[in-house]
Amino acid sequence: MAGLGIEWTCEDGLVANAAAVIEEYKQARDLRPMRLVISGPPACSLNAVVATALAQKYYVPLVTKASALAAALYEKPKPEPVLLVEGDEDDEPEPEPELTEAEEAAAALREEVMEAGDNVPDTLMCRVIKAALSTVQCRNQGWVLQGYPSTWREATGVWAEGELEEGDGSEVDPEAPLPEAEATGVFAATGVVMLDAADEWLQEQAMDEEGDGARTEDAFTVELQAYRVQNADDNERSPASFFESVLRVDTVAHVVDGATDVAALVGDTALAVEKGSKPFNYHPTPQEEAEALRAAQEAQKKKADDDAALAEQKRQSELEERE
Repeated sequence: MAGLGIEWTCEDGLVANAAAVIEEYKQARDLRPMRLVISGPPACSLNAVVATALAQKYYVPLVTKASALAAALYEKPKPEPVLLVEGDEDDEPEPEPELTEAEEAAAALREEVMEAGDNVPDTLMCRVIKAALSTVQCRNQGWVLQGYPSTWREATGVWAEGELEEGDGSEVDPEAPLPEAEATGVFAATGVVMLDAADEWLQEQAMDEEGDGARTEDAFTVELQAYRVQNADDNERSPASFFESVLRVDTVAHVVDGATDVAALVGDTALAVEKGSKPFNYHPTPQEEAEALRAAQEAQKKKADDDAALAEQKRQSELEERE
């Protein structure tokens, strides 16, 4: 090819250079995935509302700590073993295919999450979040990350170069040099939205919570105070400071309450994070829309069943108290 004046860019073939081809495809068609971080104080119900609305608006996955952990624990079902036909008893069974490097990494992460149980350290949680943002769909289409990070240390663990070291999350040296941003840019956020609300309203929201996620007033007060310290305006090592100083991404701030117009809030947020340039992404196929509808219906049914079971449990408790 040298004699023809043609420069090879993928000499090893399409499969070996899939990542480069995909990136070139996105640039050629001006695809601009939207990657948003939505964060706010504990018990702020509008965190989930705004994050869900933006994920639907831009046709991208919604990632939370819970969904990331569920994805890390997911194990692809093994194929059914091939049954030997009568007379083929002497044939040796086919060996199991070797795991790819990505499959080995996923298996190792799954094992660590299983061993951690309910006490997942921040070092491991950062890797879980990075794995969730590294899926093919998230890399190519974008994502909305809700409720993470809540500290400078967590932000460093996901978006800074290197691995997060073991240590106390509350001990961050404000005089230390700024970390280097993660080199590949795979996880780089294009917009950050920080919600805030009055403590009194958040307290009311927290006390209205039911089920396994319900918190006592004292526990919530401690959690809220820790959040206020980590996200104070004068804290140079807050999550917002990390995005602005390390990733050079401006944060969009909104103060919300029970009377907030969600549609207007989402619209204002979209204008801010788009920065005057509309993101372009392919919409889901009819099959993907059908699958999303099926999943939403199943989730709605599960929630209704759980609510009914909780109500019945409460009714039975009240009857027992009367007796």
